[in-house]
Amino acid sequence: MSTTREVVSGALKLLGVRPAESPISDTEAIDGMEALNDMLNEWAVNGLTIDFETVEDLDEKLYVEDGFIGAIKANLAVYIAPEYNRAVTAELAMRAKKGRSIVRATIANEDTAFPDTLPVGSGNEWDNYV
Repeated sequence: MSTTREVVSGALKLLGVRPAESPISDTEAIDGMEALNDMLNEWAVNGLTIDFETVEDLDEKLYVEDGFIGAIKANLAVYIAPEYNRAVTAELAMRAKKGRSIVRATIANEDTAFPDTLPVGSGNEWDNYV
C-alpha cells in the first residue's frame, strides 16, 4: 500500500519534474493530491470505479489494489503535465494507456455476474455441492 505522497512523487518523477533522489515540495504534494482526487473521481464518473475514497492527507494510505499503483502514477503524470508545462512522452502516454487498460480489464473481470442457469463449474457455485 502506497501513501498519497509516494504516488504523487512517483508521478512527478515519471513526468521529469523531479529527479528520483529529490523530494517533492509540500506545494507540489498538495497540488498532486488534489489532482489525484480529481482524476480518480473522473475515472469513477466514467465507469472506472476502483473503490477509491478521496484522500485528505499526504501520508494517508491509498487503499487500492497494489497492482493499480503504477497505472495511477502514470495516469496522474499525464493528468498533471499541463500544470507543469511538460510534454507527455510517447513512452509515458503508452504506459498510462496500458495501465488504464489493465485496471479496466481487472474491474470488468471482478464485476462479471453469471446467470443461475449456468451449470456448476461454469462460473457458478453450488452451496450444496457434495
